[in-house]
Amino acid sequence: MQVEQRGDARGDGLAWLLHHSPHTLLIPGTADTGHLEANLAAGSLVLGEEILAALDAVTPRPLGVPRP
Repeated sequence: MQVEQRGDARGDGLAWLLHHSPHTLLIPGTADTGHLEANLAAGSLVLGEEILAALDAVTPRPLGVPRP
């Protein structure tokens, strides 16, 4: 049985990247120790299949298009 753990949106994104390629070296820059701790914690997050499928379905925004 898979237990689902969630972080914030940033942590979920990092966990999603690691799920797809566990050998990826993520180098998120931060000057804040709280953000660094959250980024490190993303490595131990377990996202459920429903969350992974929802993240996989997100359509990337084309380059140059501003955020809404």
